[in-house]
Amino acid sequence: MVNSEVIELVEGMLYQLPNPFELNGFVASHPLDARGWAPLNCYLLTDGRRALLIDTGFSTQEASVVEQLGSLIDLSMPLEMFFTSLGEYASMSNVRPITEAFNVTKYYGLVATTYTWMDFRPEYSPFGSRVGDGKMSLVETGIVSSTDTIDWAHDKGRVLELLSPPVRLLPTHWAYDTGTGALFTNDAFSDVWRETSAGPWTLTSQDSLPGVDEVYATLTRGGRYWWLPGADVLPLKKAMTEVFERYEVKIIAPKFGCSITDPDAIRDAYELWLAVLDRAGEDRPPDPHAGIGKIGAVRA
Repeated sequence: MVNSEVIELVEGMLYQLPNPFELNGFVASHPLDARGWAPLNCYLLTDGRRALLIDTGFSTQEASVVEQLGSLIDLSMPLEMFFTSLGEYASMSNVRPITEAFNVTKYYGLVATTYTWMDFRPEYSPFGSRVGDGKMSLVETGIVSSTDTIDWAHDKGRVLELLSPPVRLLPTHWAYDTGTGALFTNDAFSDVWRETSAGPWTLTSQDSLPGVDEVYATLTRGGRYWWLPGADVLPLKKAMTEVFERYEVKIIAPKFGCSITDPDAIRDAYELWLAVLDRAGEDRPPDPHAGIGKIGAVRA
């Protein structure tokens, strides 16, 4: 049975909305040879009066995401949206159906017309109709960069601080919730998945992290960090260290895989990433011509 049960990370303040998918070689979030199950996570921040949703899941997960949201907030509560990867389906696919179902008041994006980027679901916006119509046209857009602060709770002292990822995949953001100490890391720290769809989808002190070699292979062998081998890692390590020294990280909340809630596991995961970056700095850069022969062979 697929476990999509909402996880209360911090009582009344922060919820993880996991929607697991099978790792079968057909998803770009994980290496082709990865097997098992991993969740695509959305996160809901709330203070009981207002809410902020981080990412919206794939379109195949629409019904589950809408149901999860409906179990946490009512249809009238003001809901804002922030996207850790504006331009990627894992963040944007369910913007339109969520907007139609709930009281969405604001999107945070790079330009004033951000809402037009996210209206691509044909069942809501059929061919020939105006992009960004319906309730989407009524939603305000907040223009943000990776150094801005989102005051979604409206002057209640709890904000979402945006930051440029130390090891960046474009166009991504990290973010830090000052109310709960949660660090939202997009693709980074997505190294733990499970054998079955039952989960669990949090990592605690009872779990063991994968080793340096395993994480390095996960990132660089068919993963989205294929460019890491041979990179100048000193600036990357410095930036990663600055993040964990600047913020009191109580939760690591990745887009994919298990969230990390145990203090010791958070420290170990951070040190593991520093070790992985060291490993990358010692490796040879990828061959830019690798695969050309294989492509030619396939075509022949």
